[in-house]
Amino acid sequence: FSVELKMPQLPAKLLPTEIPLNPGAVSATIRGDYSTAQNTLTLQNIEVASSTGTSLEGRGAISLGEKPVKLNTTLRLRNAGLDEIMALMPKPLSDFAYTGKASADIHLTGAYNDPDISGVAWNDQGKAQGNNLAVAQMALRVPFRWANSLLEIKAAQFRGKNLIWGQKEKTQFKIQEASLFGDIVKEPQRPLRMATDFQIVEGGFSVPGESKAGERLRVKGRFACQDCAGNASFNGEANVESLEL
Repeated sequence: FSVELKMPQLPAKLLPTEIPLNPGAVSATIRGDYSTAQNTLTLQNIEVASSTGTSLEGRGAISLGEKPVKLNTTLRLRNAGLDEIMALMPKPLSDFAYTGKASADIHLTGAYNDPDISGVAWNDQGKAQGNNLAVAQMALRVPFRWANSLLEIKAAQFRGKNLIWGQKEKTQFKIQEASLFGDIVKEPQRPLRMATDFQIVEGGFSVPGESKAGERLRVKGRFACQDCAGNASFNGEANVESLEL
């Protein structure tokens, strides 16, 4: 069989409610075979393109004879809006405004209405803006797994340049380059947990009026957050390798 579709927008009911994607107008081509004996749909080629430039390619199989219907599909997502990808992350990561494009390799298995989703998402050029944090240039690599409403992110990597943390009328940190490597877990009905190694390659700080200032700051350390909701509390350690006051 071969199917070609053109839609003014992606039907929202095709996606779980927690995936608020809005790719605009969508065109799709699907080719494959159907086995009557096995009641299985084999998808040899999936191509989806949106008016925003996002594309999705893949292949897989759908077992129609099982209840519920089972999936085993591999997909390649390219040029998706970084803000839409990060909107799927738990708070506080989803609270920032993001600019840039992202890609992902995704594998879906299990029941179609509650699949086991695993893969890796990444971007090379992006920006982030929050209440007290701005990142002018960042790169992300996020291996993830979503199963039974449990989100696990293992060995995620973040590299940022030209970070500003804080406000001008308060103590403000300016960091030329920093990196994070860590794990994140979000269980159902429980706050996010995080453990991260970090490194500040070149940074500094200033207090109001610049009566006190620091530069050439180099730090390595680790911090963890067991309850990252509301008034989050952190614990950790840091090794200051250099600092000029």
